[in-house]
Amino acid sequence: VIAKRNTEGDTLCNWLRSLPWDDEQRKRLPVILKDYAVGHAKQGHTIFWQFDYDGKLRTGKMMLYKKDGHRDHDTPGNFHWNHNLLHQAGRVNLEATPYKTCFFGLQMLSLAPHATINIVESEKTALLMAIAYGNHDQQLWMACGGLEMITRERLKPLIDQGRQIILYPDRDGIDKWKVKAEQMHYDRLT
Repeated sequence: VIAKRNTEGDTLCNWLRSLPWDDEQRKRLPVILKDYAVGHAKQGHTIFWQFDYDGKLRTGKMMLYKKDGHRDHDTPGNFHWNHNLLHQAGRVNLEATPYKTCFFGLQMLSLAPHATINIVESEKTALLMAIAYGNHDQQLWMACGGLEMITRERLKPLIDQGRQIILYPDRDGIDKWKVKAEQMHYDRLT
């Protein structure tokens, strides 16, 4: 997988740039794309790089988007994990080096040690919220990567840091995340 940080040709990033942001949001947009390490694959995928709590690269979630900002579910190969592609190419051995996904945006923790952590489902939503409401000192936006991806194991390091965490599931996930929050003895679900 050939990836680059220059997102000028990236469909999702160009859609983000086309939105009617105010001046402050427009200034924030390139900073957010850089800070969140959004990349672009030669094959046309937007890459959401995932870094762990130590700042080490874990993997990249690669997704195709349409010009209107929606996911492209129709094109074959519209979704890949970077580590799986590297394994298929014989560049990594997944048995010797197991890969675990993590929250998108964890690398932002070191920039804001006291910020509230807002967790949403999708990486696109995390970017939109960071651009729209960005204030790294007070709040960070992260994505768990899907409805089923919010777990106590993934939240535990944030809880152990004493971080305030607010969960923002998609509309169709509110009831499911309420149950999960109760099971985790967590009460901040919006």
